[in-house]
Amino acid sequence: MEDDVNGDGRVLMMRVPADDGGYAIDEIDPRVMRPRRPGEFGGTYYHVFPEGRIDRAAKTGPLPALPTAKAARRHGMDFNRNFPIRWAGETGQRGAGPYPLSEPELRALADFIHRHPNISAYAALHTSGGVILRQPSTGDDSVLSEVDRALFTQVATIGEQVSGYFSGSNYEKFATGHEKVLMPGAADDWMYDHLGILGFTIEIWDLDGRAGARGYGEHGMRALLALSPEEILEDERKVYAYVAQEFGADGLFDWTPFEHPDFGPVDIGGLDPKFVIQNPPLRLLPEECQKVSAFLTKLGLSTAKLTIADATCERVEDGVYRIVAEVGNAGFLPTSSTDKGKQLLLEGIRAELIGPYEMIAGVSPQPIGHLDGYGARNRYAPPAQQRAYAEWLIRAAEGAQLTVSFAGPRAGRVSQEIRTAK
Repeated sequence: MEDDVNGDGRVLMMRVPADDGGYAIDEIDPRVMRPRRPGEFGGTYYHVFPEGRIDRAAKTGPLPALPTAKAARRHGMDFNRNFPIRWAGETGQRGAGPYPLSEPELRALADFIHRHPNISAYAALHTSGGVILRQPSTGDDSVLSEVDRALFTQVATIGEQVSGYFSGSNYEKFATGHEKVLMPGAADDWMYDHLGILGFTIEIWDLDGRAGARGYGEHGMRALLALSPEEILEDERKVYAYVAQEFGADGLFDWTPFEHPDFGPVDIGGLDPKFVIQNPPLRLLPEECQKVSAFLTKLGLSTAKLTIADATCERVEDGVYRIVAEVGNAGFLPTSSTDKGKQLLLEGIRAELIGPYEMIAGVSPQPIGHLDGYGARNRYAPPAQQRAYAEWLIRAAEGAQLTVSFAGPRAGRVSQEIRTAK
């Protein structure tokens, strides 16, 4: 299990000398551990893995160290593999947990989301990669409807422009062709497929990009798998050189001998995994937060926005009035958040007439369905799906004050007062 064995406050990497080791010290940059080449003998070789301890106890007595060096069973829980969508279990996806939403934190999150039907957009902050990830995960963009493909790609593109991050679908960035299920149990898949919410995962901090190396955020995992061992080594040298130049001893730690209680003589060192590899160094954190907040602001401003375009009260005869109110969606997203939301039959917009009156014809509240946002428009056409109206025939006193209101769970509420004519 990973642990701070030497007590320096960090969990770094260990290299253990061994004849069957798969790594050697790089001849160009001795801080880097390069892969051992085919047919290579006659040097000093190492096994390299995270700093930690093993449990060598057994009923028969102590066991050899290296054959028993493996990850603890529940160590490395991945919250983003524990959601109830295409869940694969620990045998199909390490970190998936014993069952979907097994972790109390995630169960609380799921319950919160279900109790708040007003949620229309979602963003999960992860590390790392410097990329805004979007749907889909199950194939190329053709698996999305035409509308949702446009909504996801346009918001992600705006995210690129304001944050400087890359963007792409989960499938585009992570699929290698070897997966039985890509990203099983992922939160953004659950949010979209089950709830129809436009959701993104933002991978903060791009160490590879900063160092001039190739990263998955820009190129995708399939392209990285096609790199030769020498190309991978070249990129790793760039990363080490960048960290040494920019952060020095705060980010890169020399290989230091240590007498390990399980493995004997080892060296401990390498890059700081938490504040260089996985997360930005603290002095760069404000810059990364600014990038992310710029995208989150755009995402929030993209949600549906109801407006009352017009509301009229026409006198039909003494004490009888016809009321017509027109509502529009001035937001980028539809009032269902996505086209998927419409397919899931989420509650739409309701029109309501409030005040002292007697209904002659019409109903209040009156369901009028969902309204598209301007993001769904890709050709010159009347905005029929972006607007709707409600109509009532009522009996009321002259000068009565009434309120017309339109509201939807993911669109908010908008109201306007009207008076019957005298």
